[in-house]
Amino acid sequence: MNKKIIPRRTFIKSSALLGAVSVFGTGCMNVSNSKAEKTGEGNRKGPNMVFVFPDQMRRHAMGFMKQDPVITPVLDDFSKESIVFTHATSTHPLCSPYRGSLFTGLYPHQSGLTTNCHSTRKDVYLRREAITLTDILAKNGYDVGYIGKWHLKTPDEGKGYKGPWIPREDRHGINFWYSWSDKHQNNFNPSYWKNDAQQHELIVPGRIWSAIHETDVAVDYIHNRNHEYRDDNNPFVLFVSWNPPHDPYTKDDVPEKYYDQYGDATSRELLNRDNVIYSKKTERAAKHARGYFASVTGIDDQFGRILQALRAANLEENTLVVFTSDHGEMLGSHELMTKNQFYEESFGIPMLMRWKGNLIPRMDDLLIGTPDLMPTLLSLLGLENGIPDNIPGKDLSKAVLNKKDAHRPEIARYYNASNNARGLRTHDMTCFFERNNNKSNDFLFNLKEDPYQMNNLAEEMPHVLKEFGIETRDWLNSVKDDFSNYKKERSYLNTIPT
Repeated sequence: MNKKIIPRRTFIKSSALLGAVSVFGTGCMNVSNSKAEKTGEGNRKGPNMVFVFPDQMRRHAMGFMKQDPVITPVLDDFSKESIVFTHATSTHPLCSPYRGSLFTGLYPHQSGLTTNCHSTRKDVYLRREAITLTDILAKNGYDVGYIGKWHLKTPDEGKGYKGPWIPREDRHGINFWYSWSDKHQNNFNPSYWKNDAQQHELIVPGRIWSAIHETDVAVDYIHNRNHEYRDDNNPFVLFVSWNPPHDPYTKDDVPEKYYDQYGDATSRELLNRDNVIYSKKTERAAKHARGYFASVTGIDDQFGRILQALRAANLEENTLVVFTSDHGEMLGSHELMTKNQFYEESFGIPMLMRWKGNLIPRMDDLLIGTPDLMPTLLSLLGLENGIPDNIPGKDLSKAVLNKKDAHRPEIARYYNASNNARGLRTHDMTCFFERNNNKSNDFLFNLKEDPYQMNNLAEEMPHVLKEFGIETRDWLNSVKDDFSNYKKERSYLNTIPT
């Protein structure tokens, strides 16, 4: 077995840029924004961006990756024109924490979004005073549109996870607003608030798959006929946040035309990963695999409609297109379902970027995590001077642009305040420390020799575990994370082996 690891001094060099941060009592990091204040309206001719992120789509669920037996002809073709980031990760693979990091460049304990927004979790929401990606875009002359699931505000009392109405002052510079009210993941009976509609003024489009309807709106936004959606004199950024392929995955939750494309495929043919062990625990995955992949195929089809709209509107050359997801889906691997796990099926996400004439299409193993997206995207759009000071997210635009002097991280962080684990991923290995309910589990996997993470080497290779433990503890100290869960019940920092 190859026991070579990256020396700790390399890790320390990689993490030295993080620096110390200060945190408000509300849980929102105090970020100096001196550079952002200087940018003003100076980027009105910048490129556009369309950022598409379906919910719960794993990296393996793209046909060109040759892993899941999924039908994605649009993404297969798009990948030939794009950078495919083969090692992109969701730092905290859960909806609200991901979105908090995407928009702020912060870790969950800094953004205040340490778990999913829920009516019983009053302190879990995106702070009004937070400096976000969309705030900076708006400040610099961009029209900003948002379509679909928001999932960054505490729902009303007794509403559970139901999407709440968002007042304009909490929309962070977004000037076209089309927010899904999230009726308990009901993909065929969606309802929406548009722009300044009051809480009772919902748009109910009837029985239509939510992703199809939201794509209808996105296509209209791109074409912008009659100047209804944005100012044609301004560059624009459009976020499209589809709920599918989020569960439920029954036949009734996805259009029949996508479901039927999988013919008579059996669950064993669909769940082809070596770490799917058939047992009582995986019955749900076996039952719903076809629905999940059918939803992915539906998303692929809708993404094609967005690309076609850009083409028809002659916007392809000046538009950065990003396709990614907030986290993956276990789908029976390791006898688990859904997300919020450190395994690759949950932690690993699709990420493709296309900007014709500016980005060289390729497969790229850049270790890019969620907090890195905000500064990287701003820099790609020419707004590097607007990146807030002291955020832990790193500007990786030089690596994206394939420049020789680019910083390429040697680790990606894993942060989970819900299941309470912390850890890291290198190109070759993953290491995680899970602490919850008086349980103490350490995990170490060699991804080169064990890509399905079935052989835990923590006891066999204690020296490697210790090296990663020291690095993880140094990182947690640098960002003032005491390694506790979102309820702050106790700190586990001193339990990491060092």
